[in-house]
Amino acid sequence: MNYLKKLLGEDFKKDMDLDDISKLLADKQVVKKDDMESIYKENLNKKTSELAKLKKQLKEKEDSNEDTETNERLIQLQESYDALKKESDIQKYKNSYLANGYSDELADKAANAIYEGNLDEVFECQSSFFAAKEQEIKESILKDTTPPPVGGEEINNIQAVQAKVDEFISNGEGLQALVEMEKLIK
Repeated sequence: MNYLKKLLGEDFKKDMDLDDISKLLADKQVVKKDDMESIYKENLNKKTSELAKLKKQLKEKEDSNEDTETNERLIQLQESYDALKKESDIQKYKNSYLANGYSDELADKAANAIYEGNLDEVFECQSSFFAAKEQEIKESILKDTTPPPVGGEEINNIQAVQAKVDEFISNGEGLQALVEMEKLIK
């Protein structure tokens, strides 16, 4: 600043811009016109270069923001897909259990256990299903069984067959129990 004050003398003002200073220097012929043009070009090139760098940085930042938004959207889509796939897989397993005669609640519990890989719970569901089926078979057999006739040797045979049927049922051999029951009917 002090150098400019000395060069320009009383024409110097604190609020002068580059153009004003250039004009005064040109008028006083301190700096030649060609030199001023080269100074302008140099300053212009410098500012253009800075502007290009700033534009490049801005573009990189925008690209980075777009990448971040894209990645976030991809993560959301993946989470949605995973949730839908889980729901679909569980429904497929549930339908399979329902087709095999499981109750809705037990099929749902078993399907979720299969999806989660919890084999202990799957086996527990199967045990519950088999116990319910066994009870259903017992009730069906007892419902369709006619009471034995009263008296004689035939009663002992019926009681013996009934004992066998009860033994088969308690051992979980429902089909063998049915075969014994057929002997009573014939």
